Amino acid sequence: MAASDHPVLDYIDGNYQSYVEKLRELARQPSVSAQNLGLEETARLVKRMLEETGFHVELVPLSKGPPVVYAALPSKKKSSRTIVLYNHYDVQPPEPIELWKYPPFSATIEDGKIYARGVTDNKANIVSRMMIAKAFLETQGDVPCNIKWVIEGEEEIGSVHFPEFVSKYRDKLNGQAGIWEFGGLEANDVPAVTLGLKGMLYVEYKVQTAQKDAHSARAAIIPNPAWRLVKLLDTIVNGDGKILVEGWYDDIRELTRKSWTR
Repeated sequence: MAASDHPVLDYIDGNYQSYVEKLRELARQPSVSAQNLGLEETARLVKRMLEETGFHVELVPLSKGPPVVYAALPSKKKSSRTIVLYNHYDVQPPEPIELWKYPPFSATIEDGKIYARGVTDNKANIVSRMMIAKAFLETQGDVPCNIKWVIEGEEEIGSVHFPEFVSKYRDKLNGQAGIWEFGGLEANDVPAVTLGLKGMLYVEYKVQTAQKDAHSARAAIIPNPAWRLVKLLDTIVNGDGKILVEGWYDDIRELTRKSWTR
């Protein structure tokens, strides 16, 4: 990599390969939340790496599920603002294994690419942030703002127990800004960082017509809830795709012309 005139960037360029190896170490550790595989081990590994970077780290236990890794790195500047970072250390299951070119937790390198389950979602983000923090500490002796960092282990299964952390430890989430940066490559292979995402709403319908299961031979006298559900589903949207659920569009911010043209 070409040298820059900025010491932070110079440090990153000079230590790039060591962080590639850190990423490979993290990627080799299975952490499949859907299978409850390797989560405790991964949390401890992330904790160790953060401590080596210079963070104060704790594993926050929850009533169920794997621990949340919480890290803090205060700035020496008393007037510094606080940024809250979010990541997750769990990954999706690697199956079907036979479709992989290399074993999914081998972190094999070929043509400058690392092959591993979860290497981009979300372990590379974790290691790259460690690298940036370390670069500031080594070259500036300080970070430009206070950093709070939350890394959970159940994002890939819907953050099942994360609301408990949010409810119990709101003080750990106080800050002037929050970032979960991620992105990819545009069609012309230019890296892109996503600055915003749409939200998500959903509803759940339950239909019951009998108190217990019945033999299909009784279908003529016991209403089948599947057909009632079919009729219900047909009422959710109109012919133009507009959602008809009452209150669905309440409190949704409308897109401005500026947002449309970005």
